[in-house]
Order: sequence, then structure tokens, then C-alpha cells
Amino acid sequence: SDGSCESAPGDGCVDRLPEGEAGSFEIRSPVLSSCRRVEGAQFRYGQRDQKTVALTVDDGPSVSTPEILEILDRKRADGTFFMLGVAVEMNPGLARQIVLQGSEVANHSMKHDSFPTSLDLDQTNDMVEEASGFRPCSFRPPYGNVDAPLARRAAGEDMNTVLWDVDTEDWTDGSSVETVVAGTLANAQPGSIILMHDGGDARRDKTIESLPLIIDGLRAEGYSFVTVSELLGNEIEWTVPEPSDGS
Repeated sequence: SDGSCESAPGDGCVDRLPEGEAGSFEIRSPVLSSCRRVEGAQFRYGQRDQKTVALTVDDGPSVSTPEILEILDRKRADGTFFMLGVAVEMNPGLARQIVLQGSEVANHSMKHDSFPTSLDLDQTNDMVEEASGFRPCSFRPPYGNVDAPLARRAAGEDMNTVLWDVDTEDWTDGSSVETVVAGTLANAQPGSIILMHDGGDARRDKTIESLPLIIDGLRAEGYSFVTVSELLGNEIEWTVPEPSDGS
């Protein structure tokens, strides 16, 4: 815009820059740079009064993460990746790719052990931040196992404990692409936190094949897709990455 429109462009006025000529522009999207958790200990879902949902992906980053990011990018949807410290150590570049795509990185402990210690949570956050440039403010307990002391340990590391209210069951042997999609569409509600997985050495075929169908199905019902921090109302800061950062 050249700023000549007193109202929004399109309301009888069109801004062009440069005036009357072709122009070349560099477009860089802002990405999450920091967050501060909203008050609260544990969350299974967000506010029920808006048709927004959070797609969450556990146990990576892994060989499946690039395909999941490509789907999110193509569908113009963001997700939240609850990552294992050991997986980040093996795939630091993928952790940064997640942030550059517009999604959020979060803490899922170092090695997926139940009831991780404060040291474990802190080390995982350090590893995620070093790789991605973003320090998590959300923690998902392995296996969903949580008690009050663990929630307090997470809060002590400036993180909320985030569970889910929709399990796609993409991780079970008995599920199929059809059941994953149908179950998710049937159970999603405004504010839902949807559980999926990208971890492991093998390609997550069901997750990868189900994800675009889930996005299309929920979008057709009027839903939009946000990160966990956006869903819960965390205080977020943004930055514009430099071109050399892979953006």
C-alpha cells in the first residue's frame, strides 16, 4: 500500500505500489518468538464459544514431520508440536522448520518417561529453544499421566500442562484413515485440542493421510486452526525471521 486510501483498499480506492508499474516484493511471515503461559494448571480444551481448534502432534520431530508441515502449509493451518528432547537432539533443523512454518513447539519431556522431573523439563526446554529459537510455555505429560506435583513442576518451568479432548487414535493398530477422520469430525467441538502423532522411525501413514481430510472436514464446518498458545490465550510475541533463516 502507498497509503493513499483513506478507507480500506477495495472500498472505492485501490492502492498500488509502485504507482502504475510492476513491482517486486519480498514477503516474510512473522513467527512465534516467545510466549508466557496464561494462569491455570491443566487444560484439556480452550474456550467453547469460538469455532477454533488446536491440532497437536506428539513425539517428534521425526521422518514424518516434513510431510505434516507441508500439509499444514498447503492447507494454511498451524499446529503445535509436543516434542521429545532426544528427538530434537537428532533433528534440530526440523524444530526450527516447525517455527518457520508458523506452528508452535512445545515440551513432551526428554525421553517420554512418565512423571518427568523438573530437571528433565528444564533440559527439554533448553534443547527445544536452542534448536528452534522458541522456549515452550506448554507441556504435555507422556501418556497423559499427570498429578498435582507434576503440574506444579511444569508451572515452575513457566509451562501449563496441556492434555486433549479429542484423541484421533492415529497411534492404535486398530484404527484406519477412515476411523481417524470420522472420529475426529464427530468429536471435535469449539476449543478442542486434537491429539495426533509424528514420532517414531517409520512414516506415520495414517496421520499423514488423515490430516488433510480432518482439516478440510473441520473447515467445512466453520472451524479455524490455531496454536495451543493462541487457543489458551497465552501472551505471545512475534518476530520476522531473516531471509537467511530459511524463510
